[in-house]
Amino acid sequence: MGGTSKKPISNMEKRMRKLQEESAKKEKKTGQSKNVKENPNKTVQVDEGVIERVKGEISKESYITPYALANRLGISISASKHLLNDLYKRGEIKLVSKTRRVALYSNN
Repeated sequence: MGGTSKKPISNMEKRMRKLQEESAKKEKKTGQSKNVKENPNKTVQVDEGVIERVKGEISKESYITPYALANRLGISISASKHLLNDLYKRGEIKLVSKTRRVALYSNN
């Protein structure tokens, strides 16, 4: 009626020690930990070269989103949002649709 009993602390300690040893062996084999993930550096400095590349990408497609631009140029999504918004304010591209999450731009 009382349900299952808990395992003794010594058994839990043995299990944890065994798991740590196994993970240490795997890490030693591969030379890296699985938990370490390398993120590419996506810093961008806005100059005329970057703006020309953005204009070139926009002219290739009929519509462009910040996500698509970020993937093509290798920059962060927030940077692509700022670039597209800046070009829209300059009047070089047209805002087609905007929702709470994404904006859709097209070439003039």
